[in-house]
Amino acid sequence: MNTFFSKLFGDGNSQLSADEYFSKGMEYVKESNYVKAVEMFQKAAELGHVCAQHNMGVSYYNGYGVEQSYEKAREWYLKAAKQGYVKAQGCMGNLYANGKGVEQDYTKALEWYLKAANQGDAEAQYIVGDYYYNGNGVPQDWQKAFEWMKKAAAQGHNQAKEFFNQKINNAFNGLFNFALKKAMEGDALSQGQVGAFYYNGEGVARSHEKALEWWKKGAEQGDSFSQYNLGLCYYEGDGVHQNRELAIELWKKAAEQGNKQAIGMFGQLYYNGIGVSKSLEMAVELWKKAAEQGDSISQYNLGLCYYKGDGVPQNRAMALDLLKKAANQGDRRAIDALKKMNL
Repeated sequence: MNTFFSKLFGDGNSQLSADEYFSKGMEYVKESNYVKAVEMFQKAAELGHVCAQHNMGVSYYNGYGVEQSYEKAREWYLKAAKQGYVKAQGCMGNLYANGKGVEQDYTKALEWYLKAANQGDAEAQYIVGDYYYNGNGVPQDWQKAFEWMKKAAAQGHNQAKEFFNQKINNAFNGLFNFALKKAMEGDALSQGQVGAFYYNGEGVARSHEKALEWWKKGAEQGDSFSQYNLGLCYYEGDGVHQNRELAIELWKKAAEQGNKQAIGMFGQLYYNGIGVSKSLEMAVELWKKAAEQGDSISQYNLGLCYYKGDGVPQNRAMALDLLKKAANQGDRRAIDALKKMNL
């Protein structure tokens, strides 16, 4: 087309939408024409197309159609990651983990991997599990390693399944045997832990009956962890005849010892008026105490209160902070709430 008609009618790309530019870019990729593909992806990316932004990152990372640059790859990955694009979040984690385009930083890598993992990305869940198992960028925590590996394995991630079966389960078996020895000697804290091992089937075959047996022993000796978990069982009728009065009595004992989960549970009881006089003021006060101790359920509940102005002055910034704290601990309701808020 000559210059006159090109100016008059356009070149065929000038009025395209972001989706159309992206589609053209993908067509060029199929033809292995990466130079033209990047040209289309960049137009779409500059219009805010999240997949195109991620593809620009991929292009610069690998040198497809452009001069290879980890720094520019980071710029584009970051744009997509900030929009919540899970693949880009994982790629940001990879950059920090390997020190490409940024200074190597396992803590920042974990932050990005957690964002992707909380959106259900199996590879990120596996990596987060590995970080907790080895203590990369975070204090070593086999319990959290187990939880994340289990999530990845449940999605069919082969390395997670192998790791889960060979390392984590062996580790928990060792921890279980150690805790069992202490529990049989009468240690109340260990009795609570043994109950949890049996209840979750970690390091030993799952048995609700044995879990209840050990939690009862721990609760009788005043272990708040046992009291809280035994209370849950009685409240729901899980393996025992439902007895909500006994459940509340057990939670009260645990809360009086400062157990954050029991304190948070009492917040819910006051909020709903179950077993106690309904009091939004008391619910908020208790959730604040538990949230400060790191209870994710209380952080979520309190976050909603601040978001809606329910019992507290509306404060969206405070709500966001609390919901993020809960989400970073894997609280599914908090993760879903943030998604709905496009945050």
